[in-house]
Formats: sequence, structure tokens, C-alpha cells
Amino acid sequence: MSTEPRWYALKVLAENQSIDLNAGVPVDYSLLVSDSQYMPKYLFIHQVSAAAASAVVGLYTATGGGGTTILAPTTLTGLTGANKCALIDLAPFVDQLSGSTMYLRLTTAAGSAATCHAAVYGFNCE
Repeated sequence: MSTEPRWYALKVLAENQSIDLNAGVPVDYSLLVSDSQYMPKYLFIHQVSAAAASAVVGLYTATGGGGTTILAPTTLTGLTGANKCALIDLAPFVDQLSGSTMYLRLTTAAGSAATCHAAVYGFNCE
């Protein structure tokens, strides 16, 4: 065992730059994770193309809203126009996860054309 201190820094765990917030619902978008053990902390929605304040998303470890719920369905009320961002704090006691994919599930569409990028920030637990 190493005597070196371990530093756990907040980092991008997964991202998807092709999220359609007005897609036919429900729809799952995959976010590939490069770490084998991790703890998600924030969902960051950014590069929003248009208002999407009525869109509802959740974050899960399996398609169809299955597996572990990382974020229960949440309305993106702050996305009232283009170039708005949302930084959503995930549950304070999220399990350490090990799956290679998280799924952003859109359950209510924005109501008009809107796209965004989504990133999950968290900690590597290896």
C-alpha cells in the first residue's frame, strides 16, 4: 500500500453533447463513464440552444429509468432561454457506482426545439 496521500478531485465523469430536449418522450441518452468506481455529484446542463424550462429529466444507471436513481425526475425551470445553464446537485448520499454508462432520461419535452450538452461531475473512487 502506498504511503502517498490520495487526492480526490471533482472531475467530468461522463458527458453527451447531443441532447434533444424536445424529442419524443420518454427517451434515454447515454453518458459513457471512463472510471470504474465513481460517485456522481452534479449534473451540468449547458450550451442550451433555446428555452427548455418545461423539460423534465432524470439520471439513472439503466435505460427506462431503471437501476439506481441518481437524480429523480427534475424540471429544468431555470432554462428560460438560450445560453442558460443548470447545475443540479445530486443526492448527498449517492452510492458509489461502477457501471460504464449513466442514462439521462427525458420524460417531458421542452415544447419547442431545444438542444443542450449534459455532463456529470463527480469523484473517482478507485
